[in-house]
Amino acid sequence: MSTQSFLSNSGHLVDYRYGIHINKDGCESHVVGLEELSICGDIRIKHPLHVESLAMFSSARSNACVWKGKWMYEVLLETSGVQQLGWATLSCPFTDHKGVGDVDDSYAFDGKRVRKWNKDVEPYGQPWVVGDVIGCLH
Repeated sequence: MSTQSFLSNSGHLVDYRYGIHINKDGCESHVVGLEELSICGDIRIKHPLHVESLAMFSSARSNACVWKGKWMYEVLLETSGVQQLGWATLSCPFTDHKGVGDVDDSYAFDGKRVRKWNKDVEPYGQPWVVGDVIGCLH
């Protein structure tokens, strides 16, 4: 690791060159996964990056925080149901009725309802289907 990339005392990886901080939170060090403490609703974690929601309005956040540069993640859809995929800050509240896209400090896309969300909702994009790979760029 360079002098700009280090493990903090808590075991978290911080890399100022690329603007990323990865919390350890139950995952192997330096591995991006879900932050289990952020989960709201009924979510089954099949393995670190494979999740299934068993309820409406379930939410989860990654253990990686980014603050500069360009970042992207991809989601392989195993259902074409209602899902809001996007980006949120740490202060974005996850409740039984609010998640990514429902407040100012987050935004999301839902291909079932063909809408983009950032507190307000507007038509956007095209419908998704099972097997689509959705890329979320920040």
